[in-house]
Amino acid sequence: MRSILTIEDHAGIRKLIRITLQFEGYQIIEADTGDSGLAAALAQRPDLILVDVMQPGRIDGQEVCRQLRQSPAIRHLPIILQTALGGAGDQ
Repeated sequence: MRSILTIEDHAGIRKLIRITLQFEGYQIIEADTGDSGLAAALAQRPDLILVDVMQPGRIDGQEVCRQLRQSPAIRHLPIILQTALGGAGDQ
């Protein structure tokens, strides 16, 4: 079964992602912080990573992406950044 790691701090959004993607047949791995998401990516090697740009704590979604790309073991994994920001500068 193909797996997707979602790194999202809001429990409700994680639940929506989990329900939607499990319905489509994916195994979902969840992390609620950037740090736990990085650890999960290294440990579980998902097929895809969904990252919320605005993460609380030590590292935000953009930094998660940078660190994922610096790791030889997981730099090849596809990443989708998610955001609620809609301004032209946010893109």
